Amino acid sequence: MSTAVASALQLPQYINGQWVESTATEWLDVPNPATGEVLARVPLSGAEEVNAAVEAASAAFPGCAELLPRTAFSRCSN
Repeated sequence: MSTAVASALQLPQYINGQWVESTATEWLDVPNPATGEVLARVPLSGAEEVNAAVEAASAAFPGCAELLPRTAFSRCSN
Protein backbone atom coordinates (compact mmCIF):
# COMPACT_ATOMS: atom_id res chain seq x y z
CA MET A 1 0.00 0.00 0.00
CA SER A 2 1.38 3.38 -1.02
CA THR A 3 0.87 6.42 1.14
CA ALA A 4 2.84 9.01 -0.83
CA VAL A 5 1.81 12.31 0.73
CA ALA A 6 4.45 14.43 -1.00
CA SER A 7 2.74 14.16 -4.40
CA ALA A 8 -0.79 14.60 -3.05
CA LEU A 9 -2.80 17.55 -4.33
CA GLN A 10 -3.26 20.15 -1.58
CA LEU A 11 -6.73 21.55 -2.19
CA PRO A 12 -7.81 25.14 -1.65
CA GLN A 13 -11.25 26.01 -0.31
CA TYR A 14 -14.20 27.12 -2.43
CA ILE A 15 -15.79 30.11 -0.69
CA ASN A 16 -18.20 32.59 -2.24
CA GLY A 17 -17.60 31.32 -5.78
CA GLN A 18 -13.81 31.52 -5.56
CA TRP A 19 -10.95 29.18 -4.84
CA VAL A 20 -9.22 30.49 -1.72
CA GLU A 21 -5.97 29.32 -0.19
CA SER A 22 -6.54 28.26 3.40
CA THR A 23 -4.72 29.64 6.38
CA ALA A 24 -5.09 26.27 8.12
CA THR A 25 -2.09 24.86 9.89
CA GLU A 26 -3.46 21.32 9.89
CA TRP A 27 -4.47 19.24 6.88
CA LEU A 28 -6.39 16.00 6.46
CA ASP A 29 -5.17 13.32 4.05
CA VAL A 30 -7.83 11.97 1.65
CA PRO A 31 -6.91 8.37 0.76
CA ASN A 32 -7.94 6.22 -2.16
CA PRO A 33 -9.97 3.52 -0.36
CA ALA A 34 -8.80 0.82 -2.77
CA THR A 35 -5.06 1.44 -2.46
CA GLY A 36 -4.54 3.63 0.60
CA GLU A 37 -2.64 6.12 -1.55
CA VAL A 38 -3.14 9.72 -0.43
CA LEU A 39 -4.89 11.46 -3.31
CA ALA A 40 -5.31 14.91 -1.80
CA ARG A 41 -5.00 16.94 1.35
CA VAL A 42 -7.81 19.20 2.59
CA PRO A 43 -7.49 22.00 5.12
CA LEU A 44 -8.90 21.67 8.62
CA SER A 45 -10.32 25.17 8.52
CA GLY A 46 -10.55 27.49 11.47
CA ALA A 47 -13.61 29.40 12.65
CA GLU A 48 -12.95 32.43 10.44
CA GLU A 49 -12.87 30.39 7.22
CA VAL A 50 -15.85 28.27 8.25
CA ASN A 51 -17.88 31.37 9.11
CA ALA A 52 -16.99 32.97 5.75
CA ALA A 53 -18.17 29.83 3.92
CA VAL A 54 -21.41 29.64 5.91
CA GLU A 55 -22.15 33.33 5.34
CA ALA A 56 -21.52 32.99 1.60
CA ALA A 57 -23.73 29.90 1.36
CA SER A 58 -26.49 31.58 3.35
CA ALA A 59 -26.39 34.63 1.08
CA ALA A 60 -26.39 32.45 -2.05
CA PHE A 61 -29.44 30.45 -0.98
CA PRO A 62 -31.71 32.71 1.09
CA GLY A 63 -34.61 30.90 2.68
CA CYS A 64 -33.11 27.50 1.97
CA ALA A 65 -32.32 26.75 5.62
CA GLU A 66 -36.01 26.90 6.51
CA LEU A 67 -36.84 24.34 3.81
CA LEU A 68 -34.22 21.73 4.61
CA PRO A 69 -35.57 20.37 7.92
CA ARG A 70 -39.07 20.03 6.46
CA THR A 71 -37.72 18.31 3.36
CA ALA A 72 -35.56 15.98 5.40
CA PHE A 73 -38.48 15.20 7.72
CA SER A 74 -40.82 14.46 4.83
CA ARG A 75 -38.33 12.02 3.35
CA CYS A 76 -38.07 10.16 6.66
CA SER A 77 -41.79 10.11 7.36
CA ASN A 78 -42.88 8.55 4.06
